Amino acid sequence: RYFRRPSFSVRQFSLFNT
Repeated sequence: RYFRRPSFSVRQFSLFNT
């Protein structure tokens, strides 16, 4: 999921990880 090097997912995950 987040380990597949997802570009869009990584950005969204980062926003939620703030």
